[in-house]
Amino acid sequence: MEIIIHSRHLDATEAIKSYINKKASKLTKYSTKITKV
Repeated sequence: MEIIIHSRHLDATEAIKSYINKKASKLTKYSTKITKV
């Protein structure tokens, strides 16, 4: 499974992308089928 996050009406800065990746990487402990965040 690959998780893709899109933003609408918002410019995703590097800080926002970093925060989302940090939080989304924690999802792997709930499912072993997640291969890429």
